[in-house]
Amino acid sequence: MVTLSLQDVMNTVARELEARRLPDQPRAANMLDELAIFASLDPLLGDLQRQYKDARYLRRKQEDGFGKDDPMADVARDSEDSAWCAMQTRFMEVRSDRDLMREVQTIQHEQREEERRARESLQRREALETYYHADMVTRMRAAEKPPAILEWIVMLWLIRGQQRALSIIPSFSRLAA
Repeated sequence: MVTLSLQDVMNTVARELEARRLPDQPRAANMLDELAIFASLDPLLGDLQRQYKDARYLRRKQEDGFGKDDPMADVARDSEDSAWCAMQTRFMEVRSDRDLMREVQTIQHEQREEERRARESLQRREALETYYHADMVTRMRAAEKPPAILEWIVMLWLIRGQQRALSIIPSFSRLAA
């Protein structure tokens, strides 16, 4: 039987959490969430946010496995609350920095513009697809049935042309009438 010290257990847990960590992004991609943008700009807030998410995940896992009344679920809930408070405290600190706040607002504005352009592009693409589909259906229907109206126009044109030819010759004008 191997006996692990508390320090060994904590180091193992820390390594596993570090291994599951998502790679840092220079900027929050397509997120208007102010906290996420601040977390992408402030490394400490980003770490605190990850710790909160890990604590929330562990609390849910504990409650799902053993129920909400389990003593370890209480400990997990306390850990989650502590991580939440630490994250919110840092969030308020970085939010009070005016320069950082301006940068976040600029990022939010850029993201809104990018989303607007993407929506417009999608609408244009959908409109073109609808047009091409309608055009394709029209062409398919035209190929299925004979162009009856065109035949009538040609026949009327030929009849009209024959009547003119007959009216030119005086002896046939009586027959045409």
